[in-house]
Amino acid sequence: MTLLKVLQSESTLGSVSEEIVCLGYISTHGMPSHLLLYLFIWNTADVRQIFYNQFGGIEPRLLQLSHNYRSHAGVLRLAACVVELLYHFFGNSLDKLPPDLGLFSGPKPVIMDVANTQELVLMLQGAKRETSRIEFGAHQVVIVRNENAKQAVAEEFGVDPDWVMTVQESKGLEFDDVLLYNFFSDSPAGDLWRVASSYSESDIAAYYQDSTVSASGVEKYDWESPLLTETRHLDFNSDQHKILETELKQLYTAITRARVNIFIAETDRESSRPMFNYFQRRCVVDVMSQDNDTEEEGLSNVRVFGAMNTVEDWRSRGEYYLRNAEGERQAGCLRLAAKCFDKAGEPKRRDYALAFLSFTEIDEQDSSKLKGKQGVEFKEKLYSITEQLLEARDVGFLNKAALCLLKTGEQEEYTAQLFELYARLSYTQRISDLSEEGEVVLPLAQSVHEKKYFGYAAKLFAKCSEQRGIKFDLSLDAFRNYVSAGLYDEAAELITFGILTTNNEESLAAVLEMCVLKGEPLEPTAPFRKDFKHKTEKARPILDAVKNAMMDY
Repeated sequence: MTLLKVLQSESTLGSVSEEIVCLGYISTHGMPSHLLLYLFIWNTADVRQIFYNQFGGIEPRLLQLSHNYRSHAGVLRLAACVVELLYHFFGNSLDKLPPDLGLFSGPKPVIMDVANTQELVLMLQGAKRETSRIEFGAHQVVIVRNENAKQAVAEEFGVDPDWVMTVQESKGLEFDDVLLYNFFSDSPAGDLWRVASSYSESDIAAYYQDSTVSASGVEKYDWESPLLTETRHLDFNSDQHKILETELKQLYTAITRARVNIFIAETDRESSRPMFNYFQRRCVVDVMSQDNDTEEEGLSNVRVFGAMNTVEDWRSRGEYYLRNAEGERQAGCLRLAAKCFDKAGEPKRRDYALAFLSFTEIDEQDSSKLKGKQGVEFKEKLYSITEQLLEARDVGFLNKAALCLLKTGEQEEYTAQLFELYARLSYTQRISDLSEEGEVVLPLAQSVHEKKYFGYAAKLFAKCSEQRGIKFDLSLDAFRNYVSAGLYDEAAELITFGILTTNNEESLAAVLEMCVLKGEPLEPTAPFRKDFKHKTEKARPILDAVKNAMMDY
């Protein structure tokens, strides 16, 4: 089954065709999660060819972005060595792209050769050796494999667990300093990492002679043969070693979270030795131990963790965590945001972040079973959180306030107004951002996210109208939000069932005014008016409903 047939079978082709195939990636924003699997089984060339075959025209040219603007060359060289293993062992599962190039040189990642946690803490603290715990700056993190490791590390290091993240939680975030701890020791692949020893210098030479790789201008590689403790050789078997594909991708993700420094430490030397040997032969890491941690060549003069940060550092980092509070990492990012604001001396911003956190926690609770005093207290808490979120006067909190208020089961018209206000402000902000980049074309189609909240508003307005014996103004509010959400069938029903046309001709005139007058091109209803004017198939239900209503008069 081709990708397009899969999408068509799920009735999503209309939205997906608006996405952009560019730079080797497909934007999947708003795509149903059950379809993402289908996207990832094709490489870029397959997807590009499918779209070209379906839509015709000039075959799109794949534009590669070769420069990485986040990490420096030292981090990128280590990441590139991981990608080489992916290409070598699992070449059919991903496109072969040239290595990322860093705009700046930088320090090599550091392997911390330590015997225990105490040694590691002292080495990371550098000259600041009066404490046995790691103190975190605004841009630092420890990355581990799983939740169990996360809790254990927090206890061993004596650190706040929110400054420890799993690889999954760290996706999409970036930090100046990253400590990758026990990645190989806790790996489910176990001793399968020994297959790295089968990747030889001749394999590397062949990789760099490949036309795709050499096109980037990277033509040389480093390979040395230092005296290392060897591991038992293991030949690669694609059926038995499939887990390494996922593991290598996880490793790449963890490494590329670092902007400046990455430190890699393991408690199980046998598990880590195959990859550590590989990295050392490739000359992409430095190795630091207690023996060579001296004033001249070690980390003693570098205060790696616990670096001094300014108030602005903490404030901006708090905003960063607030913007990235989503998915699995939402609660952790909100706690970090609150702590950063606290260190920045901004108690109000801290309290807003904590209110957001309270919302996420209460949103997961089932209030239907709460009776009597418990129900009253729960509702009071909802109102308190709503008030705090609204006091922030932050668009990013507005939808949370509306969702919180919705759980009370009261004030539904006001809740609908909040949903619409949030969607309109988000829509306007996106137009403003695109205008600054010179990329806006009006009328701008609503995003999936914006449509969702216009839809929430429409349904609540319609519900309020029905509860009050069909109020025209509320029904018109529902119509406006339905069309803004792209829910044309639901909007048409308000006309067909006489909800918007029962009073008099003035009611119909108000509906027609929303449909046909030129209006403001920045309004969220502008895309609908364009559809209505051009009599698109999508707008057919409303066109037919209006036509029939006019015949009745």
